[in-house]
Amino acid sequence: MDIRKLLENFNDFSNQTPPNLLQRIGSRPPETNIIMISCPDARTHPCILFNLTLGEVFNIRTIAAWVPEYKSTPPDDNIKSALSLALLKLPIQDIVILGHTNCVGMQCAYQHNMPKHDPMEAWSSGVAKQLKDKSSLNPRSFLLNSYTNLLTNPMVAKQVNAGKIKCHAWCINFEQEKIEVYT
Repeated sequence: MDIRKLLENFNDFSNQTPPNLLQRIGSRPPETNIIMISCPDARTHPCILFNLTLGEVFNIRTIAAWVPEYKSTPPDDNIKSALSLALLKLPIQDIVILGHTNCVGMQCAYQHNMPKHDPMEAWSSGVAKQLKDKSSLNPRSFLLNSYTNLLTNPMVAKQVNAGKIKCHAWCINFEQEKIEVYT
């Protein structure tokens, strides 16, 4: 895609939306009650897949929808900070970890085939240390591992235990054209 096409597409979007939509949604804080932790893969954008409008989900994009253990080494302050921001400032009721089949990030975590000293090599090595099932490239196992790790976050665990939020692990199965709900 030509980069100029992005600007044209934004102008088309802006012209096709109700008048002043961007001004209205930009002038007030988001009101979402859902955090969606999803892969940055272009095939898995939550707003498109779930037919949502802007502002309906607080979206955290992370490779392979991976949530590391809260006290992981090296730490992932981006995910911790994004979760903290949403849980402190928004009326969150659900957190969804949304993965997908044929995920290149998951493949990297299982296969360790990145060049030495590449940031992806460090990431995949860190993930591999936390994987409970290292035997096969299994989206279900991977996402449930991410789900378990999410619950090691003290702020998340406290709100889950108090019944204020629920956590979910889902997988887009491209081959079967469906969502697999694991939790």
